[in-house]
Amino acid sequence: RLHQELTRIARQVAIQQDRLVRLLRELQQAMSQQSQLAGLQQELEVARSMQQSILPRQPPAAAGVEVAALMIPAREVGGDFYDYFLLDEEHLAVLVADVSGKGIPAALFMAISRTLFKSHALFLREPAQVMSRLNDQLCAENEQMMFVTAFFAVLNLRTGTLDFVNAGHNP
Repeated sequence: RLHQELTRIARQVAIQQDRLVRLLRELQQAMSQQSQLAGLQQELEVARSMQQSILPRQPPAAAGVEVAALMIPAREVGGDFYDYFLLDEEHLAVLVADVSGKGIPAALFMAISRTLFKSHALFLREPAQVMSRLNDQLCAENEQMMFVTAFFAVLNLRTGTLDFVNAGHNP
């Protein structure tokens, strides 16, 4: 009888030990995943800061013009962006745009789009030409089929004339 009781207790101890080992493995995996998540969150915060830093911070240095803008992404990073800058002493460029999708892919495409846009705007100046050239470049080798909607305007500060193009952007 003692032998049977010791065998039963030994089985229960073995079962409990297996359970404890399983729980320890699960805890170890959870801690590893938590560490990875913390690392990803830190990387996303760095990406968010970088994305915010490429947006204009100061109003344009043009007399009689006030510009205000704010961007709050739906996630840590995203594809919405804006820009404004002087093309010369008499012309102010203003852009509001949105990349298809969300998250990191949209943020990367946003950075590319904004960089190309600004270089084309400073060189070509005419909104329709800028958007046409930008469209050509963004469509080339675009395997992910991402796109940008944009409203781009050039304000003549002397005359008040606004020349603009709406590239599929919602009102």
